[in-house]
Amino acid sequence: MLNENWTGRTTKPSAHLYPHQWSWDSAFIAIGNAARGNVADALTELRSLFEAQWSTGMVPHMVFDQAATGYYPSAELWGTRGISAMPAAVLTSGMCQPAVHASAVWQIGQHLESRDRYDLFAEFFEPLCAWHDYLHSTRAVGSPLLEIWHPWESGMDNSPLWDTVFSRLHPNDEDIPEYRRVDTDHADASERPTAEQYDRYVYLLELLRRKDYQPSDPTKLPFRVCDVLVNSIAASADADLARIAEVLGLPTQDLTGRSQALTEAVVTEMWSDELGQFVDLDRTTATPIAVAVAGGLAPLLLSLPANREHHLVSTLAYQYLVTPAGYSNPVIPVVPTSASYFDADRYWRGPVWVNVTWLLIRALERCGQSELARRLTDGVLELIDTSGSSEYFNPLTGEPRGASGFSWTAALALDLTSNAPGSSVIDRG
Repeated sequence: MLNENWTGRTTKPSAHLYPHQWSWDSAFIAIGNAARGNVADALTELRSLFEAQWSTGMVPHMVFDQAATGYYPSAELWGTRGISAMPAAVLTSGMCQPAVHASAVWQIGQHLESRDRYDLFAEFFEPLCAWHDYLHSTRAVGSPLLEIWHPWESGMDNSPLWDTVFSRLHPNDEDIPEYRRVDTDHADASERPTAEQYDRYVYLLELLRRKDYQPSDPTKLPFRVCDVLVNSIAASADADLARIAEVLGLPTQDLTGRSQALTEAVVTEMWSDELGQFVDLDRTTATPIAVAVAGGLAPLLLSLPANREHHLVSTLAYQYLVTPAGYSNPVIPVVPTSASYFDADRYWRGPVWVNVTWLLIRALERCGQSELARRLTDGVLELIDTSGSSEYFNPLTGEPRGASGFSWTAALALDLTSNAPGSSVIDRG
């Protein structure tokens, strides 16, 4: 499947619905390629992504394949052409996605001999530092916690996390550029965001486009959220970037300090006693978003106080795990099945996503929960073996949903079945 979706420079997330390059998809795909011994394609994948890095340090969440047509939102709607921060040779979106890249580079390095590993780390160190500098300067607004300015930046585009924020957004028709969706041409509308939700995505995109995606005063934006998954991934990647620096014989204090400061902010500002997990923060209203999603378990990637770690593992084990009908092993939906907003089939509102499960498996391994990690590994591999490498899966029936032939599903399955050293992105060995 990865070979089928390979363009020679990048891997399409799926052949039809997603014909361009996506940021965190490429990181996961690179990890899978390295796990199957194809380090060359893994590095080509990451190099092509970082060739699109903006001069601000931002790694854009999409890099357009200008030979591919029919995708929405199109490059024209993004309107980035002419923005001086974007490299002239490419065409990208104006937003970012979770910063898994330093962790991916660290993991790929574990498949190489020491000289090649050193060369890999030396090649990517400065671009990765620029990327993390952007996050910790531009996206840390009055706190170590990082903000996202659009739901698409979370990677969890249609999560129920955004419902509260959306409820206070009332754009007029003239505030929403004309658009035509294509996602419902490739997947059933019941599995995709509603028209009302999509209107708000486009409205927020248009607001950012008018500011060249570089707002001078982010506090005036209508969507400002500190997301648990985004911040947990960033803190973990900060730690991996420090490990890369150590291999290169460079100072690590500032990088380690960033990771520790961000971890402390997650622990002290984002915990919910009521839900027994971490929750997002709405910066516009200065209130927690009291919505339970699997992203709120992602701080297991980090070094947590023992009581928090124990509580979080219990929440995962007793509130999230479900075994699909006819299956032998449990899976973890992105929303607990007991939640009023759970939707087993709809995009990011209840299905099983392999990348989130993979992150939680690696997090459980990190904190010594090897048996629970093994059960989840068996569960997700049973899903893929039975229903194929789909974009996501119904957690109650195991049926495939969304796009078929999904690259990160295949890539992360390869990593989960790899016995190569350092196969965990968050390995703290």
